[in-house]
Amino acid sequence: MQRRTSKREMGCMLMVMCLVPALLAGCAHLPQSARSIDRGGAGMVGRCAEFFALLDDRTKTVGVRDAGEFRVAGYPYLRVNRFLASFRDDVENASQFDAWVARLQTLDRVARRYEMANLDPSERGSLQRRTGSGNLHEEVLQCGDVLRSADFADAQQRNRLKRTVHVPDEYLAWRRAAGLYPLPLLFLAEGVKKLHAKSRQDFSNSRPQNPLLIRYFPVETVDGRPSPRLLIGNAKQDALGIPIYAPATISELFAWYAPIWEVEDRGNYDHIGVPEWTQQGNLRINSAAARTYRRLSYTRFNGRVLAQLNYIIWFPERPRQSFLDLVGGHMDGINYRVTLGLDGQPLLYETVHNCGCYLKFYPTSRLQPRTPPECTEPPLILPAPAFDATHQRMVISMESGSHYVRHLYTVPRSSGSHRENPRRASLRPETESRGSRDSRMPVAVPHSDPEFSGRTEKHPSPTFGQSPGDDRRRYELSDYDELRSLPTPGDARRSMFDERGMVPGTERLERFILWSTGVANPGAMRQWGRHAVAFMGERHLDDPDLMEKLFTYADDFLAEDER
Repeated sequence: MQRRTSKREMGCMLMVMCLVPALLAGCAHLPQSARSIDRGGAGMVGRCAEFFALLDDRTKTVGVRDAGEFRVAGYPYLRVNRFLASFRDDVENASQFDAWVARLQTLDRVARRYEMANLDPSERGSLQRRTGSGNLHEEVLQCGDVLRSADFADAQQRNRLKRTVHVPDEYLAWRRAAGLYPLPLLFLAEGVKKLHAKSRQDFSNSRPQNPLLIRYFPVETVDGRPSPRLLIGNAKQDALGIPIYAPATISELFAWYAPIWEVEDRGNYDHIGVPEWTQQGNLRINSAAARTYRRLSYTRFNGRVLAQLNYIIWFPERPRQSFLDLVGGHMDGINYRVTLGLDGQPLLYETVHNCGCYLKFYPTSRLQPRTPPECTEPPLILPAPAFDATHQRMVISMESGSHYVRHLYTVPRSSGSHRENPRRASLRPETESRGSRDSRMPVAVPHSDPEFSGRTEKHPSPTFGQSPGDDRRRYELSDYDELRSLPTPGDARRSMFDERGMVPGTERLERFILWSTGVANPGAMRQWGRHAVAFMGERHLDDPDLMEKLFTYADDFLAEDER
């Protein structure tokens, strides 16, 4: 039977068609220059403006500009992301403005540290001679402060920055216009509907009945650590209401909610690894050691700023099933995100591939979905299991090859103790009896050897392709920013991401089919901050209002500070 176009879909088509002339007017782009308006001036201010211009010219020429945040035109010592840009209209007094600018300046300082590290040593030496600086990083700090003092002496100058700060979206409007975006919209809507239906059918909160599983446990435990409630509750806030977490607090939060990764193991492409550059100048995932990269982000929800814990892994590839496989290719990865409430307990879980594809939401009982906005891609919302971080760990279970998340379930953190002990860790779900466990599953069991270091013990089985006692299934947590400057063979360093925020060599054939959606290079792996996560409408993973747009507190729940 031929499917009829609904009134809502027809309305969306008409609305988008009316917008086509506007789309032709421009497209998303980065500012071409962030040169200071003080360049050419006298004294220290002019010299510092020239220093930043020389530094920017060199990083652009060499091709090592970092794309994680966005430059601010006229202010070379500032960068902005979507979260900080959302405060532009909320900055009302001097203390708020100072806190805002300090965070913008920190983004630039961090980005420049990686850009300068990625310069060839000879390039850095040349810059030092041309700028007369013995330490480029110290010069960035000092000159940034000099220009900041000169640029915001009065209210008019401060308002100029608020008008200038802008973050472009990740959609190329000209592509949507050239591709007659309203026409493929119906096919996209139908494809998304089928994908969501299949995802709901295949998903569960129970353990998969599959013997070919490999699991990765975090090395860090929570022994003796303060509870998440204390860690969140004791944090101070700046003038913008953004929590200020000490580095130790951040590490403790990530340790509390670090998941167990579970993958159907049918080849090396299903093994979590570490990105590295080869002698030939290619990027690969070395699965000899497992690592999870952590990144702290924030969302604005119900008038407050909430912390989000991002756990990011990489696989060597998503194997192609055929020569014309649209989605297979070099490298794959998953981001598991936990949004914490004001009491330190999870409100929302999300999983998304590192291409920005297959975003799934798993709200806790403390949230309820809103009606999604018209003419946007409906969110894929799946049930979350009940979870108590004190006694449990979350298991993220993925199928082989595609690495689709098919199961989200919990297992005990320890046996009869609120503290975690890696020697006594269990992989037995709360709902599963001892006798029902498959004898070929790799499990962690009590060990009497005092030299035992927390390795995952397992029954010998050739199906796993590993030797007994192999401890590769323990992963370490590392800072995501490490990926912005990786060592290469020799003395050089290079970012995992190119100047567009893409991982080179991870292109997919689907880009030739989905180009009219406006998403640049759909299917390619991306840097944090550059993820478009919908083909219909516009949606970004780092949108600080994403959670607010899709969810609200459940009727029977009030945030602790609002009771």
